[in-house]
Amino acid sequence: MPSAGARATSAVVARRAGVSVAAVSRAFTPGATIAPQTRQRVLAAASDLGYVPRTLLRVAVDAPPSIGIVMGDMTNPFFAEVLGRLTLGLRARGYGVQVQCAPRGTDVDAVIPDLFRVPLAGVLMGSATLSPGLKRVCRERKVPVVLLNRAVPTAGVSMVGCDNHAGGMRVAELFLRTQRRRIAFMAGRPEIASGIERARGFRDALAAAGRTLHATEAGSFEYGAGYEAARRLFAPPEHPDAVFCANDMMAIALLDHLRHERGLRVPEDVSVVGFDDIAMASWPTYRLTTIRQRTDTMTEEAIDLLVRLGTAPESAGISRLVSGELIQRATTLPEDGGTHRGA
Repeated sequence: MPSAGARATSAVVARRAGVSVAAVSRAFTPGATIAPQTRQRVLAAASDLGYVPRTLLRVAVDAPPSIGIVMGDMTNPFFAEVLGRLTLGLRARGYGVQVQCAPRGTDVDAVIPDLFRVPLAGVLMGSATLSPGLKRVCRERKVPVVLLNRAVPTAGVSMVGCDNHAGGMRVAELFLRTQRRRIAFMAGRPEIASGIERARGFRDALAAAGRTLHATEAGSFEYGAGYEAARRLFAPPEHPDAVFCANDMMAIALLDHLRHERGLRVPEDVSVVGFDDIAMASWPTYRLTTIRQRTDTMTEEAIDLLVRLGTAPESAGISRLVSGELIQRATTLPEDGGTHRGA
């Protein structure tokens, strides 16, 4: 492998993949004849070595600078909204946009060859994880990186995220103010820091009031898994009377389960709160109480930070947290004993 900071060549990639240099060239040439298995070996070797062919870096002189956006979970409507805001915000500032998707279960490094088909002025990581390989390539090419929707600061990496801990605390405080007794939590995936922070804030606020969780289940941030988690939560005779779901998709799954399989009233029998405030949360069918992530502010902050890093790379490592907003709708009891206005 090339030494740290050295740029890999096509010959090095060819040796790693066990192919000819010509095969490496064909792997990066659209429409070229090459066996799929061979192309995959070449791309894997190129990803491991941080190789991008020089021919892919040639663009028209008058082409606008481009920003690469790497997204992960696009099945969640929240991330589709984030992507839309990022794209519009970058174009408004004169940047070209290149989007790559690395869904759950795929190797983020696999997008590196396509990501660097044009020179990049920066990379924004949406819902995908910054892998060591992509981090190394960006560092070697002096391309600034900003993580968006991240909860935990990472040394030397700039990020913008929602204050998930504070959001979790607000939900617990709402349940306590409305006299909920059997309070439960529906978690997302255990490796996702934002969900961990939401849970931590929720538990911290309960602990400060001398309370503990009645029950916990995991719904993987997805509708289907959330529905199954709801079944488990409400299987025991003494079911929760309040549930905080770590995102809106799981909260919507829970509402569907309660109404269609349990026949329980929301919020009289069970209060439900989500997180994100996706468009569906405000639909008349759900009118979900939730923590609104201020995606407009977050995306603007992320773009501002990326532009700043382009001129002042020494400022890398900045972390910015944006406060969420508690939006009270019809799935929680009104604090004044009245009725909700149905925001």
